[in-house]
Amino acid sequence: MMVTRRDSSGSWETWRVGRRRLAFRPYLTGLADAPDSSDLSMVIVLAQIVPFAVVWLVALVCTVGVWPWRALSGHWLVVAYPTASPGAAHRRWVGSAAEAKRLVVEWADAISSGQLGPHPAP
Repeated sequence: MMVTRRDSSGSWETWRVGRRRLAFRPYLTGLADAPDSSDLSMVIVLAQIVPFAVVWLVALVCTVGVWPWRALSGHWLVVAYPTASPGAAHRRWVGSAAEAKRLVVEWADAISSGQLGPHPAP
């Protein structure tokens, strides 16, 4: 579920609230600076992007096993984070899909009313 609200500075902020569907979520923290040489720059960028893409593929493959396990066991990870900074997420494990849906609605209401702000990034 996407929730839109105004933050303390008055600008619009969009949040994603829902069950975590991927097995894990890889993050790319930033690209390293490269020298001015365009050939060397391309090599450095590819050396960072290719492993990141491989990790994303691994996350998608792992999800094939994790999604049914979560559905059968009933253990779901519920997350809420601003889309501008997905690392600053609220996370909570719950024991059933119904409880996960209830928590999603609760967090969405709290975000809309300004009671739930971004969690400090680790």
